[in-house]
Amino acid sequence: MCRDATELAEHTTYLLGEYHIWPSTPRILVEEFAQGPHFSVDIMGTQVVEICAVQGGPPPHFACRGYTHPAPLTDEECKRIAHVSLGCMQALNLAGAPRSLS
Repeated sequence: MCRDATELAEHTTYLLGEYHIWPSTPRILVEEFAQGPHFSVDIMGTQVVEICAVQGGPPPHFACRGYTHPAPLTDEECKRIAHVSLGCMQALNLAGAPRSLS
């Protein structure tokens, strides 16, 4: 995890440098770190089965340490998370099969 643009540039240079071992042209996806709670959403078809809170470890690996079933959320928070999750599945054309989103 890079803390600023300088670290990102240095790490990108390293990853794309002359020593890369990939058989194809390497690509890098850079995403902004989202601060806040982590939830896992289990979906069956077009129905949200459960939303659980994920207890993650410290940076940079954030390894999962456990889950709280169900997540301690208000009804409104559950509705928003379910709406976004189902919308993502539809946008990616993945609706209809069992899925787990984080």
